[in-house]
Parts: sequence; C-alpha cells; structure tokens
Amino acid sequence: MERVRLARTSRGRKGHVPLTVVSISEIKPGDWDNLVRSSPDGWVFGLHGWQQLVTEVEPWGFQELGFGLVDGNELVAVMPLHFQPSSRVAASGGWGGAGPIVADGIAPERYASIVGEALGEAIKRATANGAVRLGIASSPVTRRAISGDGEAGPYVASGFVDRSLRSQIIALDRSEQDIWMGLSKTARNLVRGAEKAGYRVEQVEWEANLDAYYDMHTETYIRTGTTPHPRSYFEGIAKHIASSGAARLVAILTPAGEPIAFHNMAVLGPGAFYHTGCSREIAESDGAGYLLMFGAINAARSAGVSRYDCGWIFPEAGEGKQKGLTLFKTRFGGEPRQSFRAELSFAQHSSAVQPDSAPPSHIRRLGSWVARLRWRTGP
Repeated sequence: MERVRLARTSRGRKGHVPLTVVSISEIKPGDWDNLVRSSPDGWVFGLHGWQQLVTEVEPWGFQELGFGLVDGNELVAVMPLHFQPSSRVAASGGWGGAGPIVADGIAPERYASIVGEALGEAIKRATANGAVRLGIASSPVTRRAISGDGEAGPYVASGFVDRSLRSQIIALDRSEQDIWMGLSKTARNLVRGAEKAGYRVEQVEWEANLDAYYDMHTETYIRTGTTPHPRSYFEGIAKHIASSGAARLVAILTPAGEPIAFHNMAVLGPGAFYHTGCSREIAESDGAGYLLMFGAINAARSAGVSRYDCGWIFPEAGEGKQKGLTLFKTRFGGEPRQSFRAELSFAQHSSAVQPDSAPPSHIRRLGSWVARLRWRTGP
C-alpha cells in the first residue's frame, strides 16, 4: 500500500469522519513498526514481527486478523489481533498482550475517537470469526503508562471486564548505586555470594544460543511440571524480535564459561520486561538467579531503559509458586503497578452473529465506552 505513512504530529481535526480500515497485509512492515515504535502506546507485542511470529507457531493455530486505520493516506493506528479457532478466543497480540496503538501527536479528543473505531473493528472481526471472547492489554512500561497520562489511552471500557494484574516495576533513571541499595539485604547477599563463587553475567546473541536456550527451556518446564513451548516460538523471537533489538538475551555463566540460566528481555523505548527465562537445576543454588536478574536490570539501564517490568506479582498469595515468584521479584526493589488487561465476552451473542457484521448493541455502546476510557498506572 504505497500511500500509507506515519501520521503528522500536527494532526487533530474537528468533527468525525470514519477512518479507512486496511488489513495488516496491506501495510508495509516498516510503516507498521514506525508507528508502533513512535507511539506512546507502542510495545514489543505490537511490532509487525511479533504478529508474524505467533502465526508461525503452527501448534497454537493463531489466525491473523490485525489491521490498521488510515486517515486519508496517513496511518493513524494499528490494532494487533489474532484468533484461535480451537479456543474461539480473539486477542490483541496473540494472547492479549496489546491493544489499539495510536500514532504519536494525535490530539486527545481525536485519540478517543480513533480508539473507539479500532475497538469497533476488532469486535467486528472477532465476532465474524465466531469468537466468544476478545482480550486486550497494555504494558505498564509504555511511554503513556510511565507518564501517567490519565485521559489519553484505553483503560476499562463499558462492556469489558477488568482482568488487570500487578507487575513489579523498577525505576532505572537513577544511579547504579541507588538501584543496588533498592535491593533487599537478602538479594544483595545472594548476588555477592554468586559473584564470589565465580559466576558472571553476559549479554549473548539469541541465534547463537537458540539451541542451548531451548534445551534449557525444555528441562526447566519438565522439571516444574509444565508443557514446553514449541521450538518455533523461540526461533521466531530470535528471527523477528531479537534482530530488531526488541529481544535481548542475558546469560549467567559458570567459572568455566558454561551457561546455566538465560533471561530474555523484551525492550522497546523506555521500557524493558522480563519476558521469558530458563535454567539448569544447579542455577537455583548459590544465588545465581539473583545475580542474573540484577545483571539483566543493569543491562537494561545501560541500554537507556528507564523502567524495568519484572513481571506479574501476587501479593495475596500465601504459598506455592506465586508466592515464591512474588518474593523473588520484590526483593529487587521497585513498586507494584497496574498491568492492564481486559476482556469482552461475546458468548451470549455468538449465535446471532452474521459474517462481516458486529453485534449492533456493542457498536452502539462504543461512544459511551470511549467517553469513559481511562488509564491507570498506579496499583
């Protein structure tokens, strides 16, 4: 689609003219990614490569439904969207890791209108394919979330159920010493112990370590009683995401130089996220995991990241895996922030849905949804 380009920062017109919907296949990957990378809403799971990645994992069976919104000849928004027939679930970014991503510089009143049109088209595409549920989400370390802009982005709209969780977020726009002192005493002692034992942390190439990573991933998941992901998932991360700098792999090495654990970071703009990780059983001793996490945080800071998302925490958990994960992550400092997730159920409407249409009641409600859209970055 030759005429599509990024929206100009001066955009913000009066009145309302419906936007043109174009499928992701009609948008140049570079145009899509330029919008995502420059948008305050942009995140790794919105990148064009991520959309391709999840559809290439054949066992998961995701179908591509993503689209963009064009105003004249300017791309003003993109909406990652996939559908999984086996579960009848539609989600933005594969599993619901994204939502409407609007170009930078859009005036607030125009922004709300664009978000409304994106949600309406997503509902139309989801229900036309027989979805019973639509999931959207947003990272707590996007530019918009970090700024705390309370009126400029989608939060919970009428009709969506709030499924938000909490993530532990560490501010990195301060000295390394301040970050170090933000660790708990237990964490600092474990990091020192691992360093004294001769372990070291290095950032390594994804493709060169793909075999080692997948072998370790399989071992980790079997050890913890979980089914390993398909290898093609990690191949996609190495091929589509790491090549653009949005996925970075950090390893902890033994004194002999053997990797015993990996930490895979998602990175875009001011934010970084502990995306995936795996380890040998030996890494669970001597504080190696703590040294790896601290090394990854420092690597993110060195790359110019200002906020590090350690991932979901579960403060209410009294025992088990969730309690252990929460204890580990919170020992690195930071504070909890909302990790926005919401879903809309179509189960009660699915029998009445016709191809290429959306439930009229949902479309009529879009105006009231957009009027109440709010964004929260606090817990």
